[in-house]
Amino acid sequence: MQTMTTSGKERSGNGLRPWKIGTGLAVYLIGVAAFAAFAVARCRTEGLLAVLLFTESALVAGGVVLIAAAVDPRGVGVRGFVVTVSAVSLLMLAATGPALLIVLTNGAGPLGGALLAQLLILTFCLLLASVFALVRCVGAELFSAQLVCILVACALMGTVFYVDPLVEADQSPETRSVVITAALAANPMTAMSWSLLRYDLMHGQIMYDRVSVIGRWHRIPDIQWWQTACGYAAGSVLFFLGAAECRRRRLSRLVNAGGS
Repeated sequence: MQTMTTSGKERSGNGLRPWKIGTGLAVYLIGVAAFAAFAVARCRTEGLLAVLLFTESALVAGGVVLIAAAVDPRGVGVRGFVVTVSAVSLLMLAATGPALLIVLTNGAGPLGGALLAQLLILTFCLLLASVFALVRCVGAELFSAQLVCILVACALMGTVFYVDPLVEADQSPETRSVVITAALAANPMTAMSWSLLRYDLMHGQIMYDRVSVIGRWHRIPDIQWWQTACGYAAGSVLFFLGAAECRRRRLSRLVNAGGS
C-alpha cells in the first residue's frame, strides 16, 4: 500500500501545471511566428538558410525541454517518454516548415539539404531529451533536469564561441586542427552548414567577425552531417538506457521499502 501511495504521488506531482504548459506553448508559437517573419523579411541575405536552421534548432530544442518536463519519464516510463518526445519534435519541425519553404523558393539553399537537416535537428533534440531523462531518473527535480538540458544545448550550439582560448593556447597545427574540427562537428549548425548547404559559416559575413580566431585558422573541414547525427543518436541511446536502468532501480527500492 505504501508503494502504491508513493508511486501515485510521484505521478500526480510530475506534470507541469496547465497554465505553465499553455504559457510555454504560447511563447513557442510566438517564436515560430517571429521565425517566419524573419524569413519573409530577409530571404535574400547571405547564409540566411543556415541562420534559419540554427534558429529552428533552438526553437525545437526549447520546445523539447518544455514538453519533457510535462511528460516526465519518472511517471510515464522511459519508453513512453521517448515516443511522446519524438512525436512532439516531429510536429514542431513540421511547424517551422512553411518558413523554410519560403526561403527555399527564393533560391536561398538546396531543398534536399534542408530536409536532411531536419533529421540532424531531430537527433539533436532526442539527445537533449535523453539527457533530461537520465538526470530526472537519477533523482533530480524537474527544474534541475531542465537546467542541465538547457546547459547541454547551449554548450553544443555555442562551441564556436568558447573554443577560441583552446585554439590559441596550443601552437601545434595538429592539435589546433583537432580542437577546431571537434568544435565544428559537435555543433549541429556548423555540422550541417557545409555538409548539407555548402556554406562555410566560419568564413561567412555572419560569423567571421564574431569568431575571428577560428575563422583565421579554419579550413574547410571534412565533417559530414550524418556523422554528427550518428553521434547524437548513439548518445541518446546510451542516456535513455541509463535512464531506464536508474528508473528500474528506483522502483525496486520503493518496492523493497514498501515490503519492509
